[in-house]
Amino acid sequence: MDVNFSYIAEVDCDSAEFQRRFNLPPTELVQAAYSCAYSKVILRQGRLYLSKHYIAFYSRFGGKFCIPLMHMSSVQKKRTAFVLDNAIQITACGTTYFLTSLLLRDQAFKCLMDLWNHQQAICSCTES
Repeated sequence: MDVNFSYIAEVDCDSAEFQRRFNLPPTELVQAAYSCAYSKVILRQGRLYLSKHYIAFYSRFGGKFCIPLMHMSSVQKKRTAFVLDNAIQITACGTTYFLTSLLLRDQAFKCLMDLWNHQQAICSCTES
């Protein structure tokens, strides 16, 4: 399956920095990156990184996560303050991750869904 993941995004980090931050192999390349905030107890402003196998978030203010796409169980568009269409909620291994302040939420969601669906298709083929 040949998939084109050419998304225009605010990529400010090269793949080497992404790989270093999350201890990933040199073959794991950034497909897209978006400025956003991770809402746990407090909002942490940072960057959302998407690659062919991972979704990751990094904040200089003390917060990061890196999730294999194959561990995700759901992805939903969400609203903040009941009116702002600027959030995505991800569930993986029973943990919910809420990303907000996404100016390009629909683009980030489409990219994430394309990557996730592609990963699921690969997993399905290898299980058969």
